Amino acid sequence: MVKDLNAICQKLRAWVLWEAGHRTAKSLLRRGKIPIRSGERYVAEFRNGGNWKRKAYPQRIKPKRSPRVI
Repeated sequence: MVKDLNAICQKLRAWVLWEAGHRTAKSLLRRGKIPIRSGERYVAEFRNGGNWKRKAYPQRIKPKRSPRVI
């Protein structure tokens, strides 16, 4: 387990606590100082098989450059 929970991001902190058996938002609030609403969101996500990593998004399509208007 990670020694200093304040040195890592909030979602990873929630994941570490989730893996340690703390499965409720109140438990995440008490043990990891994670806000209750964020804790509820993380618990719902972890229950559905999510993990601590960010969701992968497709790369943004960049518009073609138009000639400068003088």
